[in-house]
Order: sequence, then structure tokens, then C-alpha cells
Amino acid sequence: MDESSYSWLSRKSISLSKLIAHKGKESADSFDQAYGGVPEAIVEIMDNTYSLLCQHVWMFNTPDVVNLPKNDPAIASAIYKIFFVLHSALNLTREGLYGPARTLLRHTFEFLIVGKFCGISHDDRIFNRWDSGDTVYFTNGILNKIQNPDNSEFKAFWELMCQYSHATNSSQQIDIDWNKNESDTYITLTFIRAIVECQYHLLNSIYITKSMRAMALSLDDNNEIKPLRVRNRELINKSRSFMSKKLRLLV
Repeated sequence: MDESSYSWLSRKSISLSKLIAHKGKESADSFDQAYGGVPEAIVEIMDNTYSLLCQHVWMFNTPDVVNLPKNDPAIASAIYKIFFVLHSALNLTREGLYGPARTLLRHTFEFLIVGKFCGISHDDRIFNRWDSGDTVYFTNGILNKIQNPDNSEFKAFWELMCQYSHATNSSQQIDIDWNKNESDTYITLTFIRAIVECQYHLLNSIYITKSMRAMALSLDDNNEIKPLRVRNRELINKSRSFMSKKLRLLV
């Protein structure tokens, strides 16, 4: 087939759906060769995080035996729903669709912050609004109320995610070309890596309480839980150098 058949906006081009599929496969193959170790680590961290969730989630049916986290519906919703979003964002990035992937990441960041804020804040007004389905004003309702840690990186990342999601001159993309978009694809992959670590933190440090952890370990006859945490620490530490200083500060 003529090379112009695979060119964007060519009169001889194949159909849009076939073109995107062709370019996406090319991008995924090239992506896996260039960054295979990083997406593999991301997938394994998510797999281990999901396994840990499965090991503890049943305890929410035994509130008389263990202490449950505060406002757990918001935390649980963030952790569980984000699995689907992160999986989608990673696959889109592999296929060269870094623009749509970034739109999804705005949602994951917002959900993680809302979940943790509901879990540790003494003010339940945000949780009550979220629980009732009312609008939660993210900047004024949450970000501006965070005094510790320094919230400047939160605000900077949120502003960046909004630029990518709204109809700005830096949002989305106009083609799928690995050679032209390698920097954008690489940056999006680092965003996903950061969000994956934040998701694991929300599960392991906020959602799973001390009494839940102790109960699960006492029943872990096959010694499945501790190796999952050890492995995730190894993967997180090993791949952290892949992220920029600003993303490490965000995490």
C-alpha cells in the first residue's frame, strides 16, 4: 500500500478508524521497546494494590471487630474506580493517545485528593456534599484548605491537568506519531506513574486501618500480604527516579 495511505489528512489516506488503529499499534510496539520496564512496573504495582484491596475489603462487613476508616465510601470509591481509569490511561498512552489519557488523569488526581481529604479532615462538610451528590468545589473547597503539607505542588498539578482537559491550545493532540510526540508520551507516562503511587498510598495508609492490617495478617496463613507490600516498595523505589523532582514532591 502507498505510504501516503498512512498519512494524516492525505486525500489517499485510509479511513480514520483504520488509520488510528494502524498508528496505535505502531506506537504501542515502539513504546514497549523504549519504556517496557516502566509500564510493566506500573501494571505490577496496580496488580499488587488490587490484591491488597481484596485481602482487606471483606472486613467492612465486620465493623464490630475492626476499626474502619473515616468516611470510607469516598476513599473506597476513589481507590476502586481509579483502577479502571489508570488501566485505560496507560493503554491509551502506549497507543500514542497521550491527549485523551491526560484528560482521564485530571479525574484521578481530583478523586485521590477528595478521598484522602474526606478520610483525614475533621470537617465532614466535603464528604457530606460528595455523599449526597452535590458539587464539590475542588480548589476553594479542598486545595485552599490544605495547610500541611505545602499545597503549592497540588495547585500547580491541578492547573496543568485543567489545561490539558479544557479547550486550550495545549490540550489533546492532532496526530499519532511516536517520533513527533515522544516527549509528550513520556511525560504522560510519568504522570500515570505518580498517580499509581498515590493510589497505593491511599489504600495502604488511609483505607486500611491498623486494626484491619493486624486482622488480615493474623489470618494470612499463606503469607500473601507481606510480600505484596514488600514488592510494591521495591517497584516504587526502583521506578521513582523515572519521575521528575516536581512529581516526586507531588507524591
